[in-house]
Amino acid sequence: VTGVQTCALPICTLTATQGTAMYPLMLTIVFAQMPKQAPWIVRFLVSIIAAQTMAVYVRPKLKENFAFVESELARGDFFVGKQLSGADGAFDPSAPFQSHADSRNVVMMIFPLEGVESGLGFDRYPNSKAWLERMRARPAYKRAEAKGGRPNLRMFVE
Repeated sequence: VTGVQTCALPICTLTATQGTAMYPLMLTIVFAQMPKQAPWIVRFLVSIIAAQTMAVYVRPKLKENFAFVESELARGDFFVGKQLSGADGAFDPSAPFQSHADSRNVVMMIFPLEGVESGLGFDRYPNSKAWLERMRARPAYKRAEAKGGRPNLRMFVE
């Protein structure tokens, strides 16, 4: 493991996935649910507020964030270098660092990209779509999917 990859430890990935990428995705879920959860007397007003907040702030922020992700993935198959690294995911603490690219790797960027797939779609993000397909082809993802099923984030944004 070399310089850049050792820098891309879980804390770097947590910043991107839990900070920058997840905030607008979480807001998408919140604003999609607000009109459904509002009392009937204010539902119309809440719907307008939610729609305007999505249009003015959340969708532009999502597009900005994932345009950056797309540009990074345009440079190669993974976020850093030619193999899976900490920038693509966080490590299973029980796995030795030397085996960072094995099937025990828990890939955290999957959730934000599955969120994009459910909401914005991948029309403008072919590199992100290809990355997500590579991650879904990994043995660890297949094992998780066999245990828990494929995530359906669309239910949160509709």
